[in-house]
Amino acid sequence: MKFSAEQEKIINAELNNNLVSASAGSGKTTVLTARIGEEIMNGTLSVDRMLVVTFTEDAAAHMADKIEEKLRSLRNDAVLSGDTKMAARLSDQIDLLPNAYIQTMHGFCSRVIKEKGYLLEAGPMADFTDPSCRILSDSEQGVLLQTAVDYAFKAMYESCTSEEDNFVRFTRRFGDGRNDNSLAGIVTGTYKTLRSLPDYLDVCEGFVKAREERDKNGKIMYFEKENEIPLVITEYLANVRSMLDDSDLASVLADHESYQIVEEYSNDEFISLIKSRIDNVIEHYKTHKGADFFSCLAPLKDIGDLKFKSFFRGADLKGDDRPLLAIVTLRHFLTPDKWTDSKYDNPYDLPEEYSSLLGFTEEQVLLNQKEGTKACRAFVDLLKKTDEYYARVKNNMHGMDYSDLEHTAYEILKNDEAAAFYREKFSEIFVDEYQDNTRLQDKIIEKFENPEGNVFRVGDIKQSIYKFRFADPKIFGARMKEYETGSKKGEVFYLKENHRSTCEILSFANYIFDQIMSEKASEIEYDKSQRLSKAAETPHGNIPRIIVADSAVPAGDDGDKVKPERRAVLAAVESEVRRYLENCTRVDGSKTEFKDICILTASNNQAETVARYLNGCTLSDGRKIEASGRFTTDVFEDLDIHRIINFLICLGNEYRDEYLAGVMLSNYKFSNFTVAELASVQAFIHELSGDSIEKEPLMLRLRVYIEKCSDELSVRVKNFVDTFDRIRMSSMVSDIDDIIEMIYRETGIKATLESREGDSNKFDVFKDWLSESFKLRGSDISGIAAELEQMKIQIKKADIEVTDANKNKITTMTVHKSKGLEFPFVILIATGGMDERKDTLSSIMFDRDDGFLTEDFNFEDITRSHSFEQYIYKMKMRLESNAETCRLLYVALTRAEEDLSVITTCDIDDKTKQSPMRKAFTQATDYKNRQFDRRHWLTGDMKLPYCLFSALARSVDGAKLREIAETGDLKECNIVTFTDLDGSETKGFEVLEMKGDKLAEIYAASKEQAEEITEAEKKAEEGGKKPEFDSEGKLLLPEYKYKDSVDIPFKVSVTGIAGDGKPSDTTHVDLAIRSVDDFESDNVSLLTSAAKGTILHRIMRFIDLEGLRTGKITFEDEIDSLIKGGYLNICSDDNAREVAGEFKNGILAFCNDLRCEDIIKSFADGTARSEKPIVFGVFTEGDKGDTALVQGIIDLIYKTDEGYTILDFKTDRLGGATPEERAKEALERHAFQLNSYAAACEKDGLKVCHKLLYLVRYGEFVEV
Repeated sequence: MKFSAEQEKIINAELNNNLVSASAGSGKTTVLTARIGEEIMNGTLSVDRMLVVTFTEDAAAHMADKIEEKLRSLRNDAVLSGDTKMAARLSDQIDLLPNAYIQTMHGFCSRVIKEKGYLLEAGPMADFTDPSCRILSDSEQGVLLQTAVDYAFKAMYESCTSEEDNFVRFTRRFGDGRNDNSLAGIVTGTYKTLRSLPDYLDVCEGFVKAREERDKNGKIMYFEKENEIPLVITEYLANVRSMLDDSDLASVLADHESYQIVEEYSNDEFISLIKSRIDNVIEHYKTHKGADFFSCLAPLKDIGDLKFKSFFRGADLKGDDRPLLAIVTLRHFLTPDKWTDSKYDNPYDLPEEYSSLLGFTEEQVLLNQKEGTKACRAFVDLLKKTDEYYARVKNNMHGMDYSDLEHTAYEILKNDEAAAFYREKFSEIFVDEYQDNTRLQDKIIEKFENPEGNVFRVGDIKQSIYKFRFADPKIFGARMKEYETGSKKGEVFYLKENHRSTCEILSFANYIFDQIMSEKASEIEYDKSQRLSKAAETPHGNIPRIIVADSAVPAGDDGDKVKPERRAVLAAVESEVRRYLENCTRVDGSKTEFKDICILTASNNQAETVARYLNGCTLSDGRKIEASGRFTTDVFEDLDIHRIINFLICLGNEYRDEYLAGVMLSNYKFSNFTVAELASVQAFIHELSGDSIEKEPLMLRLRVYIEKCSDELSVRVKNFVDTFDRIRMSSMVSDIDDIIEMIYRETGIKATLESREGDSNKFDVFKDWLSESFKLRGSDISGIAAELEQMKIQIKKADIEVTDANKNKITTMTVHKSKGLEFPFVILIATGGMDERKDTLSSIMFDRDDGFLTEDFNFEDITRSHSFEQYIYKMKMRLESNAETCRLLYVALTRAEEDLSVITTCDIDDKTKQSPMRKAFTQATDYKNRQFDRRHWLTGDMKLPYCLFSALARSVDGAKLREIAETGDLKECNIVTFTDLDGSETKGFEVLEMKGDKLAEIYAASKEQAEEITEAEKKAEEGGKKPEFDSEGKLLLPEYKYKDSVDIPFKVSVTGIAGDGKPSDTTHVDLAIRSVDDFESDNVSLLTSAAKGTILHRIMRFIDLEGLRTGKITFEDEIDSLIKGGYLNICSDDNAREVAGEFKNGILAFCNDLRCEDIIKSFADGTARSEKPIVFGVFTEGDKGDTALVQGIIDLIYKTDEGYTILDFKTDRLGGATPEERAKEALERHAFQLNSYAAACEKDGLKVCHKLLYLVRYGEFVEV
């Protein structure tokens, strides 16, 4: 093989610390294997003296194959040339390959533990060196980590002695007022991130001490050194100041006398006032560039409270009235929350994160920061406890996770003997996909690398897209700078020539990333060293296509509920697929096959939706389109798999009636009974023996029925029992692989699914998952069944990836899954929406560079708000997310070999409707610099379409896009010229507009498939499926499914139902719903939020409302009376008084409210009831499949002349500072709950006229 000059340079580079920046398609694997082959030939390297570390096991196997292929090729060449000595040497090297260190980082760490584990003499990690220690499955890890967090909370509560202990204040601050579940989720997420760092507990301690030192010295986080934020704000205000001086603005205001800006001042007075205050800020900045700068913005913020007139709504801000944008942008800056309409977006806006800093004072920030540091100390203590208990529960199971492999190996390599051994053993170390390394993995290599340099690292920071796996691209960038500046020994090489894509695709990619990739935006500068260039063999092809599908697709009259935008995407994809298959050929002239096409999506749900839709389409020659992809299925959500799990649990205990009934009702060869048939069995048993055995386990009743009855049904029941017994007996001496194969065979489920859906591959994948999770349990079917049930209860989610064995199909997959792959034809769906994850602020956070950050909390008002440090960190977080999105786009575009299409949606006729393209064009069109700055990215939404269309906004070829977006003509000075790879100006892409009528026609032709939209598609709808209401606005609940069938029910507290009507946490029907009270210790007087809520509800149930209302009894005497009467015996007397005191004001406010009269009257009439229980069902996902049994208790229902009123008492801590803000947050949390109560009451014949929340902590009523 002939190598390019840049490849030859790397292959023959001297042994050193070499870092190769390899762009997409540049042949890095070829170069790496060629270097190994060359070094083996010249005697400087031996297979047994090299370490090759890859990112995945598949990559390791592929790398080993490539190295073997290279060595065999070299040996054959040596044989042909007569060099027998070289041929013999290469043969010896090939023989060494089976034991070579070519593996993942986890694989290498495992070998370190086996080879040098004896060096760890004591400590928790020494347990992981035991040969019997196994790697836990992901599902097991999830269960054990959650258990460890539970234990940690319990231990921390038990260590406290008063309500003022730091940990109690911490949970009061960060809990949600009801339980610690949300805080436990933060602990779990933070702990997983920490485990990607070396010496993570020391890291935690170091960050807290840094905060404490900062507080001691009166320094504010992010302002220990000069920060650029004050400068950005000052420059922005100076720009606004110059716009206010613009004569065009004066002319617009003069021409329209009705254009008065605010009520309080004339236009001249108002503009003069603004200028004066802006001048003060600019002057203040000269001497205050630290955190004290922000106090000078308070007078400016006051302007936002003025009463602005609404004339902007009639102004032509994109035309003659454009100068008014000076006022609009200032208004946005001062009060961003009041201006969210897209038609007021403008390129002069400063991102709202800057606005959030208005009015902060240095004293206030320091005070809140110190309180935050106390919370961080408690958080770190909790993390340490979690770590301690996680180690214990893993050791109890003789298990470890992959992080333990790395940390244990790292600990071993700290020993000089181990480090020296591997330093001597490996003459060269090769690290593939270096951009995806974690900090811990990088430190592991550093422990035994040669000081003179012997590490060959290769990767591409532009393709680092695994942030969610804790990959840290900054490691790559930092090492590149160190080598280039000479601060560390090493050399940087570049592979830029792309051997994959056509010239047109490479030019398109360069045009995009020239504008959007910068060190600040994507952590790498897209300069000459990073630009894609053509290789000698790179062919020409078609220019990329941008397809704008009209999202206003007219619906037919057939009741199709698929959203118009979804129909637009599906129809556009079908149209493009047809074009590829019917009108296009490969570059070499060959016919296009299904396997040549790949469709890239933002989510698994979208990928599956597209695949299922395409499978219902037929080409003009009669061929049925075949599509598949890499999808993930949740084993606890897929109904077919769920039934098999239920069967397995039933095998573990045949007396679990609900599971056994579910098996009988399933469509298996030996079952498939109806509910009527089960009822017939029960009726026979009742007639036969009355109450004596009808409450015995179902299996016992079935055996009696077989013995006593001789009808046709009894024959079928006998066959069922015999088959079940046979499977159960066999399962007791079989491992999980044999058990699941036996179930598949006896039930016939695979054949059933193949006839129904044409593919049963998910059962094979499920078998692999079971094997991974339970193989080591051997024939312990009871243990397997019990653990499966615990997984259902605790982790609630376990994904398996399902692929299709048929390779000649169109591939649909997420961009993340496409990395490392290539396809002749690629269609990228760039629609944004809810599918793309966005990073958001949480109450307490951890950053690998900045440490711990907290929100502010007012203990007196019990209100939360984002802190000064959080607002600043949010900017960093958004930029990092945007950087990963830019890199994700790079991966997507560089998958295409010959043809590239991008599909987006937009309401073409209604220009007021927002779309990803319009948002990007509004912000980008007026940019004068070629490369976008931080302001542009902070203004955006961090989604892939925003990145893509920002770069297309200023192209001459984008005229049609600008027309659709209605952003106006492009100024000559703003044009970004499109050039080919040789630097000549050329046409870069074409735009196709697909109108709604055409899309509707295409979609209608495939209607049969469209009507079979799966549950996965419905789940992917933006914002989720909302609860449905009838014509009177009453909530419609799903029919209670258990009256007709016995799909195994799970139950949930009504407070566990999300705002979209879906349960967030389910418990098996036989188990009690878990409460935070479970963490209470008998010898501890402290109260959790949940326990306080329970006590408060008791007080509200039994308190003398009339006595307190009329003043006949004091509050304290009434509480004493309840305690003496035993009404509050669920806790100690002191705890009862403590809770009563905490909520005293809210309780008295309730008694004094006018509504209390109606409640007292209703109790007197006998029409009021406290704690009315209700039960109903909701679907766990979509509108079919598994159902959760919802249990709830209405705190109080009472009758007035209008009808019944439902009242629920809430003790939540809410973040809002005003009653309106608190009401909004409370409604988001609890509206579904009260609507459910109302619907259940209506079913019971009670007319509900009002639904009220009473926020006891604040003494406020909220109407639902």
